[in-house]
Amino acid sequence: MCTRFSRDFLLKAGIRVSLLLILPWGLLAQGPSDVRVNLTAKRVVVTDGQESLVSAEKAKPGEVIQYEAVYKNGGNAPVKNIAATVPIPAGLAFVEGSTKPPAAEASLDGKNFAPLPLTREVKNEAGVLEKKPVPAAEYRALRWVINELPAREAATVLLRARVLTSTP
Repeated sequence: MCTRFSRDFLLKAGIRVSLLLILPWGLLAQGPSDVRVNLTAKRVVVTDGQESLVSAEKAKPGEVIQYEAVYKNGGNAPVKNIAATVPIPAGLAFVEGSTKPPAAEASLDGKNFAPLPLTREVKNEAGVLEKKPVPAAEYRALRWVINELPAREAATVLLRARVLTSTP
């Protein structure tokens, strides 16, 4: 069965990223931001050992989608402490080790973030709580901190996610 990544699907993901960027932490005190984000989603295709990126409009379960967010400071002054956040849509599972640069934080709900790798407390067979890693398939967003984005410069973050199921 084929998953159709419609423009609406990608737009919804893009809007979520944009809203997270428009008011990143640290920018509220500085006033309006000149930072804009462009989110693209491409399907990763491997042919004869060579990777290429193609339209993600259609993808099948098991295929990999690469999300790339380019944060551009169109202003005349550097911007500090940008929380560059990329959502992982439902029906996709984050591919561990696929981020560039390495992501600093992840979220299970897109709101609350913690350092990677995420862990949770679970009771073992003896009834004692112990920390266990959260499966990467449960991650719903990743976040990088861009300490400073100089004027007229751009920073790029990316992640890959595997299609698990069909989405409407």
